[in-house]
Amino acid sequence: MPLTGTVPGCRNIFAAFGYGGNGIAFLEAELLATLLSGGSSPLLNDLAIDRDINGAPAGNQA
Repeated sequence: MPLTGTVPGCRNIFAAFGYGGNGIAFLEAELLATLLSGGSSPLLNDLAIDRDINGAPAGNQA
């Protein structure tokens, strides 16, 4: 599953990994724009770089 968001421990560094094809790159661009503008999206939680193995954000064990 792709990873998106701020890089833990790094200020003002954003990353997107594991994307390609099928329009997902356009979704990623929209998610990063949302993140950079201070917005939020449930997808950002689902794709968070620091999410746990179950897909929940770190510290929010499902």
